[in-house]
Amino acid sequence: MPVDDWSAVELDRALPEQPCVMGGNISAQSLLNAYRNGFYPLPTDDPDTAEENEVRYSDLVDSGNIRIMPTEHPLGPYATRWWNPDSRPVIAPNEAHLSKTLRRLLRNTYDWTTTADTAFAQVVDACAAERQPPWLTGSLKTALLELHEQGWAHSVEVWSGAELIAGVFGIAFGSVFSIDSTFHTVNDAGKIAFADAQDRLSGNPGVLLDLQWPQHYLGSLGAHWKSRTEYLGTVGDIDARVAFSTDRRPAARLAPAAVSVPRSKQSGKN
Repeated sequence: MPVDDWSAVELDRALPEQPCVMGGNISAQSLLNAYRNGFYPLPTDDPDTAEENEVRYSDLVDSGNIRIMPTEHPLGPYATRWWNPDSRPVIAPNEAHLSKTLRRLLRNTYDWTTTADTAFAQVVDACAAERQPPWLTGSLKTALLELHEQGWAHSVEVWSGAELIAGVFGIAFGSVFSIDSTFHTVNDAGKIAFADAQDRLSGNPGVLLDLQWPQHYLGSLGAHWKSRTEYLGTVGDIDARVAFSTDRRPAARLAPAAVSVPRSKQSGKN
């Protein structure tokens, strides 16, 4: 399968809130190259969805706002949409935020633990099960698993005992961990997965969590928005892998108890 040249895609005619490319191929190397250039896919194996995409986007293809890439997909180029948003939410180092209520629950109620890269395939499958229409196709899963084996794709898991209750997965390189999807089966656990990912990346100075899609809760987690140009300027050395610590840790560490300050020091008195 050929590897697409994503660096050659010109984005000056791309429209906000629209895909930038249709077609292309999903292999491990092509997917990694796409992420390094800010692209991520929403493929389908459903003929009706591919037909709907053609009806919806063909005018933008004809006008040059969306580029068509050669593809080997049996449903043709409209089976795969590639996005590269003009603005995307990110969480900067040490800026992950949990509400006071959630921090209190972590300390006093939730006896959860977290890991990384312990159940990658299980996290991907759980994310796929929640998404309609399904976009985690067989070819995309295969590429992600290959990238995981190569050290490019990672997952963070949240556990209640032996039960996996939340997780996130994505591709990490240079100064970016680009999170593809998340799932949770227990309230608040998904937020813990994001916060844990950011905490585990603290040994990689400057690494951003790229959250890709705007979601209503992201602002509460400390997310802010970067333009496409700003984002691409932060990715750093695209050949560098990001180091993830994978040990099991208590989730409560993400909500340390506040340190009380003596009243005399608060007032500046000796």
